[in-house]
Amino acid sequence: MEHFNNSVSKYYELDEITLGLFSYVIDSQGLPSSPIMEIHSYDTHLDNTKYNLTLSNPFGPFNGTKYDLRDKFRNLKGITIYFLFQSKETIFTTHTVPTRISVTTQYDLIGGVLNPYLKMNRVYVDGSLFSNESWLLIILILLSSVSAFLSGKRVWMGYVVYSRCKKKFEGISLETIQRYFAATKVFPVCDTWDSIPLSVKFQFFSSWHMFSIFGDLFILVASVLQLTTSLGISDGEWARLLFGLGILFLCTNMTKYLEYNPAFYTLILTLKTSFNKITKFFISTMPTFFGYILCGVVVFSPYSVKFKNIDETSVTLFALLNGDDIHATFDHLQEVYPYTAFARIYLYTFILLFITAVLNLFIFIIEDAYHLAKV
Repeated sequence: MEHFNNSVSKYYELDEITLGLFSYVIDSQGLPSSPIMEIHSYDTHLDNTKYNLTLSNPFGPFNGTKYDLRDKFRNLKGITIYFLFQSKETIFTTHTVPTRISVTTQYDLIGGVLNPYLKMNRVYVDGSLFSNESWLLIILILLSSVSAFLSGKRVWMGYVVYSRCKKKFEGISLETIQRYFAATKVFPVCDTWDSIPLSVKFQFFSSWHMFSIFGDLFILVASVLQLTTSLGISDGEWARLLFGLGILFLCTNMTKYLEYNPAFYTLILTLKTSFNKITKFFISTMPTFFGYILCGVVVFSPYSVKFKNIDETSVTLFALLNGDDIHATFDHLQEVYPYTAFARIYLYTFILLFITAVLNLFIFIIEDAYHLAKV
């Protein structure tokens, strides 16, 4: 009975304890629909009786004396409580998905043991397969499929050109190649196909087409998942994740149309120019940064939640690197850590090294690449 009381009480606290977009299903009187208890009993035939449960009477027919309960349990086969609420799906348009949860308790007359188990059943909103959102999802599936096909075709054409160029290059004699490089004075000398840098080979394939393919595939899979979510087959969290990634890739892909005007394409040119230098710079600074992370975890994790693990320590140090929460971190370690001198030395050296040196060098690399991109 305590199990039933707790279940009903938690149901009526749904608005206070829920973490998602869930709410009650409102009845004709404007009140939340009450849970329904169904009693499965057997005397000469199987009988199912339903009762409405409220906060004032969470036990239904079991709100009586021990003598009355003994008679009820004599022929009892099982008890099921149905909870009905609705979740709101808001990826494109807001619509509600009623969900019914049934808590079934089987009663074993031999051992007198209650074995509760949870069974969930999702019900579709109105039974209509093709709602307005479903049609929108179908259109997205068709458009993303066509776009992915066209982008894939462009990648395949690039591969065909790459193969032809490789075959033609390998057909040129070594003496001809050496005379060409000697006449043009181009370095490094590429006398074989394998000696050609990867950066040159990648120019046969447009990175924008890869962005488009990934974005289209994410949208395609997300649309299919959202259709199954609308039908109550799957959860919508994966659909949200893939929709977000697809939108990110496709919006980034729109930058390629600014390539024809260098004034609007400055950001991409800057990143392209500085990519190699930034990569080398990051690799050179990561050992020191990771050393500070491990030191912070080992020393401060027993005392501070900001350094309780590698992830939290990374976030804390990254915030300090950007000048956020510096004074609060100093005060926090001074309060919780017994050796305040070491904590201050740790923070001072990190801030001096990574703000005055690492961050400024990073900005200088970006600024230098920006000036080169403007030329």
